[in-house]
Amino acid sequence: LKKNNLEIILHLKISRAWKGYGSSLFLELGELHDELAWKKGNEPTTTSVGEFSLSSAGSWKLFKGSVNILDAENASSSEIKKVMKDLESRSIESIEINGKLTLHLSDKISLEFNKAEYGFFTLVSNVKPFISYEDNSLYAHHSII
Repeated sequence: LKKNNLEIILHLKISRAWKGYGSSLFLELGELHDELAWKKGNEPTTTSVGEFSLSSAGSWKLFKGSVNILDAENASSSEIKKVMKDLESRSIESIEINGKLTLHLSDKISLEFNKAEYGFFTLVSNVKPFISYEDNSLYAHHSII
């Protein structure tokens, strides 16, 4: 994996941080917008997503300087939820990849995603391309709906 592939998220703000199943972590990066989602029972609803969503399957750590604040694999659900708000509104200042993905945030906070048997990390673009036909011409769009 090349570092420059991830430079697209440099300087983006963590607009929303949320905990998934177990110790999985989801970060919504950039401006938030509503996207179609589904409730149990197949009822449509919306959820707020960023321009990009970055997630860890659960093997992540949070540091303040060199001090380990939280190791998600050994933390309780309430301990994980407690640090979520502290991540929000921080921007990604730099990125390192060398066997692990490290995001350096403001105030000497670092978020480290580690490889585990159940996954490493996922980065998804939430800016969807679509094609429309107008005035007898095709248009390709890349926008947030």
